[in-house]
Amino acid sequence: MKMYWLIMSRLDFYQTSESSLEKVLLGLLTKTIQTSERAVVVMESIERINVLSSQLWTQQPDSWLPHGVIGEDEPSSHPIWLTNKIENPNNSNFLFLTDASMPDTLGEFNRCFNVFDGNVPELKTNITEHWSKFATDEYDFNYYEEKAAGKWVKTKYPV
Repeated sequence: MKMYWLIMSRLDFYQTSESSLEKVLLGLLTKTIQTSERAVVVMESIERINVLSSQLWTQQPDSWLPHGVIGEDEPSSHPIWLTNKIENPNNSNFLFLTDASMPDTLGEFNRCFNVFDGNVPELKTNITEHWSKFATDEYDFNYYEEKAAGKWVKTKYPV
């Protein structure tokens, strides 16, 4: 008898309240590299991509996170790829989205991190719409809220 495995994509929402988006991404991307995973990070503007890129080089004085930015050569050689569109030129399993954006499908990504500023009401509204759209048996959902002192608490989605 043949066994078939259903690969379920994991969809994690991170609602920031105190920390900057870049600081949260820095922590998540550090863990991504530590687990030998690859990531695509999608941000709306080239300006925000450049800010994050700079912080990935300089945020921690004793280390940096190797990455490439849209427009550079050889994206496949970078474990982290920063871009303004949904793409996967570095064969990543992880997709990081910002500004409450969401593609129509998670496609080839095994895990999606949607990091957004919980202090912006319209972003929370967008997340509610995405949550409803992806609320099927095909996805494993997790919702994390940032509490005091940057502590993350897994919670039920606040509808």
